[in-house]
Amino acid sequence: MNTELEQTFRIIDRIHKELKSSPDGAQQYLQVLRCANAGNLLAGISHTFNNILGGILGYSQLLKEELPEDSTAYQHAAVIEKASKRASKLISQLQTYSLRQPVRPMFVDPKRIVEEVVAIVQSSVKNITVSTSFSHAGTKVIADFPAMCHALLNLCLNARDAMPDGGELRIETSLAGKAKKGSTNRNTQRVVFRVSDTGRGIAEDLLPYIFVPFVTTQEDNMASGMGLAITNGIVKDHDGSIEVVSSPGKGTTFIISLPQAQFVAKTPAPVRRRRAKIVGHGEVIMVVDDEEDLREMAKKIFEKKGFRVLVADSGKSAIELFEKHVDEVQLVILDMIMPGVDGAEVYKRLKSIRKNAKVILTSGYINNAPFQEILDKGEDTFVPKPWDLPDLIVATSRVLAEK
Repeated sequence: MNTELEQTFRIIDRIHKELKSSPDGAQQYLQVLRCANAGNLLAGISHTFNNILGGILGYSQLLKEELPEDSTAYQHAAVIEKASKRASKLISQLQTYSLRQPVRPMFVDPKRIVEEVVAIVQSSVKNITVSTSFSHAGTKVIADFPAMCHALLNLCLNARDAMPDGGELRIETSLAGKAKKGSTNRNTQRVVFRVSDTGRGIAEDLLPYIFVPFVTTQEDNMASGMGLAITNGIVKDHDGSIEVVSSPGKGTTFIISLPQAQFVAKTPAPVRRRRAKIVGHGEVIMVVDDEEDLREMAKKIFEKKGFRVLVADSGKSAIELFEKHVDEVQLVILDMIMPGVDGAEVYKRLKSIRKNAKVILTSGYINNAPFQEILDKGEDTFVPKPWDLPDLIVATSRVLAEK
């Protein structure tokens, strides 16, 4: 039996003993169940919540297009748009925490990750000094930006809780040599994040278990014990490593090491999209979504841009509509999560009717096996919900232009 498994069994055995002998242990177990139920609830409502946000975000963007930029009403619509995007970002963060969404890597400056986390942390601490230091010389990492922010944020929140009477939280970046034994990416330099606090520290006998699920060093019985386990999982997903140095009364330092991004060739600067110049010429688009507000919103914006639009409110009606207009429809925007005949089944039927049918897949929740299987093929464009209408229009124009 491997060492990690033995440790896990020892922890489980310890939890059972505590449950039998301590009311506090039972309270901790109930808190774990509450956290698990919250995760399951989030999985069920995330798609619906993103649909609601989609209506708010989309119609605020429609308002902006119809109003003079120097008007008060335009500024009000811009505030609604910004708030909707913040809410969308929050639900995405919660999904990463609770649902472990697949990693979506991109080139990221470590400084950007740290600054994002510090902005959140500073709003939740009163008597703690937060400082940063950057010594990674402009080097980037390949990372899922939201996921790495969550990993670092977990460490910062743990540090905050370890300093109830105040202290100092410091986040640093630096460059290090090649990876340690066990990494699958040993031939690159590493970017190192150090998160240090001046808190109460961690007892030596607990250090081997801090990344084990449901183990917590907090004394208030309200912690789930999942924060460090999730952080450890995110870091490993990025081919990274995480270490901890701590002793009681002397603070704690977590050290995350990630592979430095390797640039194979210099890529040209991204071309800024010129949204106003994207105009349709009567191309027929079919929008499939069970949310009436989203269907009507998409219909309005695409018709305004010069496209013709057909709408379907269910998987069954989408298949029937596509069969009826198979020679006309040039693109299908397909919601993947719908009652009855879901998007995955609709997708397969559309492709069976016309193999070269162009489809843009869309959803606010992608932790779904049939859906993920389609995405993994990489044959179709995916636009997440809630729709950012300019992004959706750009994606539509690009897919229509493909041969």
